[in-house]
Amino acid sequence: NDLHHFLILEVNTVKIQRVPGKKMETKRLFVGGLYSGIKEVDLRDRFNTFGTVSSVEVIQRADENGCTTKTFAYIDILQTEKDFRRCVSLLSNSKWRGCCLKIQPAKESFLTRFVKTKQYSLKGMIAHREGDSEIQNSIPETLPKAVPGTPLPGKKNWVVGKFGRVLPVMYLRRRDRKKIAKFDPSKTTHCLKKIKS
Repeated sequence: NDLHHFLILEVNTVKIQRVPGKKMETKRLFVGGLYSGIKEVDLRDRFNTFGTVSSVEVIQRADENGCTTKTFAYIDILQTEKDFRRCVSLLSNSKWRGCCLKIQPAKESFLTRFVKTKQYSLKGMIAHREGDSEIQNSIPETLPKAVPGTPLPGKKNWVVGKFGRVLPVMYLRRRDRKKIAKFDPSKTTHCLKKIKS
């Protein structure tokens, strides 16, 4: 029976052609029903005919006596969708060294998901900081010659305050929670004093 599967795999290796236009993506496969003496090299050899195997993780479950009860593996493999379907249809429920294989797609590993979320959040933070710096660069800190209370030319909701400082106009909800009031900082009293140097 093993010889039969070996021959099938040999025939399939001849047929495999990597077409540059096809979309290759990394898939994670669950391979169950493995025999207890399985090695990583055996799995790599078995699945290399369906794509490029990047990592193999063999897991063995044992009972309280230390005897292996279950052996399965997770395989990360770069392949096309067609190769993936072919792999599952050929190897699922096939016999390999006396055991019946079970192959199905698996979820991403925890570490891969963790790295992706970290990269995504870092990209978001960088984009947010770049957006903040663009806003800060577009609005000057002071306009020394401007009269307090004049709106900033070309910028909505920005006014010139005391000593030429550029301040934002705020819209705040009143205490009665019914209306929103406009708060112009150039028209309020403040405690700024200019220190002569």
